[in-house]
Amino acid sequence: VDAASLGGAAAPAARPAYVPPEPLQLQDGDALEAKWDRLRGTRKRDQLRRSMALQTFFLKAGWKTVRANMTDDDMRTAMTAAWVRDGLLQLGPTMIKLGQVFSSRKDLLHPAYCEALESLQTAVPCVSASRVRELLEAELGSPLPFDSFDDTPLAGASLGQVHRAVYKGTPVAVKIQRAGLTEMFDTDFKNIRLGCRVMNALERGYEKVRRL
Repeated sequence: VDAASLGGAAAPAARPAYVPPEPLQLQDGDALEAKWDRLRGTRKRDQLRRSMALQTFFLKAGWKTVRANMTDDDMRTAMTAAWVRDGLLQLGPTMIKLGQVFSSRKDLLHPAYCEALESLQTAVPCVSASRVRELLEAELGSPLPFDSFDDTPLAGASLGQVHRAVYKGTPVAVKIQRAGLTEMFDTDFKNIRLGCRVMNALERGYEKVRRL
């Protein structure tokens, strides 16, 4: 005999426990940089290719996020959050930085998105020592002006990585900036503005459907 048949109110169904997103899989830094190389450049063709990749991601991310919100399924939300995080990583430094910024916006995002994006704070892969030296020699010349340089990075970040070195007898930290950032920023910021307008339109459409 249930509560409703006895004239009482039925107990509300228990909400399933929070489902965290899958952890970020470690990736090879050089392989990731090679993917980013294919999506950056100064030629109009390069900028168009990157713009298409960004807008495709924004549209898919917006649609997947709206669908997950409409189902109210925590498992689907966690899967979508992991997909968004992985997509930002594949698109390079600007998008990684964007994910890092939004990882702290618990006032705007579902906890699953914040948790997924938080891994972009610490799990961005570093490039190899040979690539680091290639970048340094292109900027500073060869041989490098350091007394010594540690090929093992202290840390990796969205825009570069940090190494120990000794310069004229003084221990220093050398931050190596990732290649092609200026050209990538110019293209990405234009697309971020356009992507925000698209996301806002999708959100307004979702709110209209939700009120039906």
